[in-house]
Amino acid sequence: METPLLQLPPSYSGTYNSGGILYRKQIHCSHWCCNQFFLIFNLAQTKIWHTHFWLSLINSFVVKSNTLELKELNTQLNNEILEHKQTALKIAVSRKKLQDIYNSAHDGIFILSSMGR
Repeated sequence: METPLLQLPPSYSGTYNSGGILYRKQIHCSHWCCNQFFLIFNLAQTKIWHTHFWLSLINSFVVKSNTLELKELNTQLNNEILEHKQTALKIAVSRKKLQDIYNSAHDGIFILSSMGR
């Protein structure tokens, strides 16, 4: 028969191997205050984990919705920038044409408003 590889005291919480069999020992405390402390600690920890779980779930939803909104806004902004560039190019072409007309004119050019002034 094989001897145990590791001898642990009976109150130790852990695992040990004896004769090829894995054993698990639990700590058994006879003091009621230790059990009460661990119960309160576990309840508090569970409440904290519960709060963090829901906060992380809400945060992930908010991040996803903000991402979609930002994608949409970026698309609109890119379209607006492209429109401004096209408008600036059209204005430059129109200005060049007007400058050519002004430079090639032999007569006087009068610029009037719609009221004739």
